[in-house]
Amino acid sequence: MCDFFSTHCADIWIAFIGAFFGFGLALAIEFFIRWLSGKDEKKRIKQEKADKVAYYRLLLEEIVKKIKKQSEKVEEYIEEQSKALLDPKPLPHIPTNSFNRIKTVDNRGIFEALSDRFVGDSNWLKNYSNLNSYIDYLDEVISVEYIRINDTTLDKGFEDLKEIKKLIESIPDILSKEAMVKKEQFGEKRKADAEYQFLDKFILKFRELSQETPTNWDKFNKDFLEPILKEIEPFQTKDYALSVIFACKQARVKMNDVKEDLKYTLSQYKQINETLSEPISELEKMISKLKS
Repeated sequence: MCDFFSTHCADIWIAFIGAFFGFGLALAIEFFIRWLSGKDEKKRIKQEKADKVAYYRLLLEEIVKKIKKQSEKVEEYIEEQSKALLDPKPLPHIPTNSFNRIKTVDNRGIFEALSDRFVGDSNWLKNYSNLNSYIDYLDEVISVEYIRINDTTLDKGFEDLKEIKKLIESIPDILSKEAMVKKEQFGEKRKADAEYQFLDKFILKFRELSQETPTNWDKFNKDFLEPILKEIEPFQTKDYALSVIFACKQARVKMNDVKEDLKYTLSQYKQINETLSEPISELEKMISKLKS
C-alpha cells in the first residue's frame, strides 16, 4: 500500500490540484457569468426607468399642448360669441386621452423612476404631489367644467329661444286676424286706413325676416319688435294691440335673458382660462427638468 502511494504520490497530487483548480475555475466562471448577468440586469432596469421617465414627459407635453390649444379655442369662442349673444353655439372641444393615459400608467414604476431621477432633491416629492394636483385640476376643467357650463348654457338658451320663436310667431297671427276684420269692414278702402297700414307693414316685415336662415333674432328685435312697440301706440287700447304688446315685451325679456346668460357664461370661461397659466407653467417646469 505504501509502495503504491509512494509510487503514485505525484500523480495523486497533480490530480487533486487539477481538480481543485478546475473547481475554482468553474466557480470563477460562474461568478463572472453572474456578475455579467447582474450588470446587464442593472443596465436593463436603468433603461426601463429612463423609458418610463421619457414616456411620462411625453404625456406631460401632450397635456400642455392640448390645454394651450383648448385655451386658444376658448378665447376665440369668447370673442366670436360676444358678437352674437342671441345665437348660442357649442364651445369647441379639443379631444384628448392624455389625462386617462397619465392616470392609468404604471404609477409605482413612474414614481420609482422619478425618485431615482431626482435623487438628492429634497423637494421633488412635494413638487411631484403638487404636479399631480395641477394635472387633476386641468383634467377637471377640460373634461368636466367646460362641458358642464356649455351644456347648461345651451340647454337653457335653446329653451328660451323656442319660447321667443313662439311669442314672435304669435304676433303676425294676431295682426292678420285684425287685418281681416279691416278688410271686411272697409274693403279696398282699408289700404288708406292708418291702422291697416300698420298691420300690413309688420305682417310683411315678419315674412321678410322669416326668410333669413339661420334666424337672426337681433334683427327681429331691432326691425320688428322695437318698431311695433313704437308704432302701435295709437291703437294700444284695443284688445289685439294689448296681446301684441304683451308678446313683444315677453319676447324681448326672454332675449335679454339669453344675452345675460351667455355673457355670464363667457365671463366664466374667461375666469377659468386665467387660472390655467400656473398649472401649465408648473408642467412645463417639470418637462424642462426631465429633459435636462
